[in-house]
Amino acid sequence: MTEGFELELLKSFLAVMDSESITLAAQRLGLTQSTISKHISTLEARFSSRLFYRDGRGVTATAAAHLLAERSRRILERLSSFGSNYVSDIQDHMIKVLMPSSVMALSLQSFFSIVLDHSPDITLRLVEQTVEDVAEAMRHGDIDIAVLYSLPDMRGLTLVSTMAFPLHLVMPSRSGALSQNPESLDIGQMDFALPARPDGLRLQVDAFSTSFGHKLKVKFEINSINIIKDLVMSGLAVSYLPWAAIARDVHAGHLRIVSPFSLSLSLFVVVPTGRVRSHMIGRISEDLTTVLERQVAIAAQEFLVESAPAQSSTVANRVNENFEP
Repeated sequence: MTEGFELELLKSFLAVMDSESITLAAQRLGLTQSTISKHISTLEARFSSRLFYRDGRGVTATAAAHLLAERSRRILERLSSFGSNYVSDIQDHMIKVLMPSSVMALSLQSFFSIVLDHSPDITLRLVEQTVEDVAEAMRHGDIDIAVLYSLPDMRGLTLVSTMAFPLHLVMPSRSGALSQNPESLDIGQMDFALPARPDGLRLQVDAFSTSFGHKLKVKFEINSINIIKDLVMSGLAVSYLPWAAIARDVHAGHLRIVSPFSLSLSLFVVVPTGRVRSHMIGRISEDLTTVLERQVAIAAQEFLVESAPAQSSTVANRVNENFEP
C-alpha cells in the first residue's frame, strides 16, 4: 500500500470522526460513500479494532477511534507544517550569511553556483558588517549562517566546521623597511590599517601582537579589505590580509609579504540551533564549508610556492608556536 493511500485512509477516517456520518464525510472529501466505507474497513482490519458503530442517524466513534484520531491529527499537522516550511525554504526564504570582509575576499563564485544548483529560487544575502551578538541575531532570524574568527557566545549556535585561515603581513614592495633583515623588523612601530573592533580578524590580530608583548599602532580602522589594500600599496600603512586578496598584487610586484610574521587563525562556520529551516540552512552551511576549505587549501598552496625559501624561518616557527587563536 502506498504512503499516499495511507494518508487518504487517515483523511477519510478523520472526516467521518468530525462529521459523524459516512455520507457527510464523502461529500466533504468529494469521494463516494463506498470509498469512505472501504477506507474505514481497511483501517479496522489494520488495527484489529472496530472504529465506528453504525446506526440510522450516522456513526458513533469507539474508544479506539478516539485514540487513532488523536494520533492521526498529529501526523497530518506535522506533514502540513513540513510542506509549508519546505515551500517557504525553497521559494521565498532569503538565506542571510554573515561573513567577515577578509573571508569575502576569497572567491565564492563556486559557493553561489552550488547553492543555486540545489535551490534556483533561493535568495542569498551576504552580510559583511560585524554583528556583535551573533547568537542573538540568529535567534531573532537576522542571520542564518555565520562565518566567525571567534566564538564568544555559543548559546543558540551549532558549530558546523572549523578550519585554519592564514593571514600575511603585507607591505608595499618598495618599502625601505624591507631592505632590513625581515626578522629584525619591529611591527610594533609600524602604522597598521585593520578592521575596527569588534571585527573577529582585528581581535585575533590584537591577540597575536599582545602575545609578543607589544600593541600594534592602528592608524586606520576600515572594514573594507580593498581599501586597506590600497592604503598598503600607497605606502601609508601595513596590514594583515589573506592570500586570496593579495595574490595578484604580490605576483605583479605591488605588494610584498613579510613571511616571518604570517599567522594562522581559526575560522568557524555556525548555524542557529533548532530553527524550523535548519535542514535548508544546514545544507547550505555544508556547501559553504566545502568551498571555504577548498579556497583556503588553494591559497595555502599558492603561498607556499610563492614564498618557499622563507618558510624555514625560525621566527615563523616561533609565531606559530606562540599564537593560539
